[in-house]
Amino acid sequence: MFSQLEFPFALILTHRRGVGIALFKSDLIFSSSFNELDYYTLIKNSKMTQIRDDNIELLEFEDLIFSRVKGKTAENLFHLYTKTLERFSIKSHEIKTLLVGTGPGSFTGLRLGCAFANGLKMGLPINLLPVKTFLTPELLEICRKMSVEHEFIEQLGDYQEDDESTGFVTFFDLLASLLHARNEDRIFVDSLIPEYGREPGPVIKLNEGLNK
Repeated sequence: MFSQLEFPFALILTHRRGVGIALFKSDLIFSSSFNELDYYTLIKNSKMTQIRDDNIELLEFEDLIFSRVKGKTAENLFHLYTKTLERFSIKSHEIKTLLVGTGPGSFTGLRLGCAFANGLKMGLPINLLPVKTFLTPELLEICRKMSVEHEFIEQLGDYQEDDESTGFVTFFDLLASLLHARNEDRIFVDSLIPEYGREPGPVIKLNEGLNK
């Protein structure tokens, strides 16, 4: 799928608490001879940079940045997006495509991510592409096979096993969605909507809104 994308492009995930963004200047890393295990090992062994004043965590490579923030999605989405672009000296109007996680996951988080991307498209000539996200049990099993289970759980933070959308967006979420998107056949859309999410009940919806 990456062959159809123009660079630079970004991936935005909001299916858990917080926000995760991957920003690509080129396809250098994903055009390599790495296998799936190599990518997970690379994330595991890479040194993380912290911007403490902004509560932002980064993994920086030559043509790729992974960034995430632990906090309320609504308050941090625009800020993290702006700061991530600044690391590569890229302006918002230069982004050619936005890949956005549309589910499964937190219903509120998915709506926030889709609304943000749709808002950008209203003012910019940008392509929108929906991508799959991974709930905790599914990604935990993948990370266990890749021998990065401990690192995933550490980044995930507090989560509830009976609520699959809890925990923070991790670098492994970004990687898993990118690897899946690379082999998936999807088309650009005019507007993004959550494809499916964890529709919470009244009490969970209230709590989710307070935590976002």
